[in-house]
Amino acid sequence: MAAANQGSRSRILVRSVQTLGWLLGGGMIALLVGLIWLTTTQAGSRWAITQATTAVAGLTIQSVQGSFASGLELGQIQYHDATGLAVTVQAASLQWDWRQLLNGQLEVNQLGLHTGQITLPKAPPTRTPAASPPLNLAQ
Repeated sequence: MAAANQGSRSRILVRSVQTLGWLLGGGMIALLVGLIWLTTTQAGSRWAITQATTAVAGLTIQSVQGSFASGLELGQIQYHDATGLAVTVQAASLQWDWRQLLNGQLEVNQLGLHTGQITLPKAPPTRTPAASPPLNLAQ
C-alpha cells in the first residue's frame, strides 16, 4: 500500500509540473502575441496611445496612423499642466529602429513636428531684497 501511495504522489507531482509548464508556456505565447499586436498593428498603436493619454493628465492626441514598427503619424497633440506649460503640435511623425532596443539603445530615424506652439509658465514675480541700513565704519 505504501508503494501505491508513493506512485500516486509521484503522478500528481508530474501532472502538476506539466500543468505549470503548459501555463507558463501559454502565458509566454500570449505575451508575445500581445506584444506583436501592440507594436505592428494600427489598432495596437492606437490602444497604446489611448493608454498614454489616460495615464498622463493634460495630454490629448486626436488621431493615430501607422504602427510603432512601421512608423507613427500623430495628429492634434495637446498637453498642458497646472504650472501653465502648454504644448500644441498639429502633426508629428516618428520612425525608429525597434531592433536597437535589444541592444539597450533607442535609435530614432525620423522625428518630425509640423506647426507647433509652446507656451511657457509665467515666471514668479521676483522679490527685491529689503534695503539694508548704511554701513557705518567710523565706530
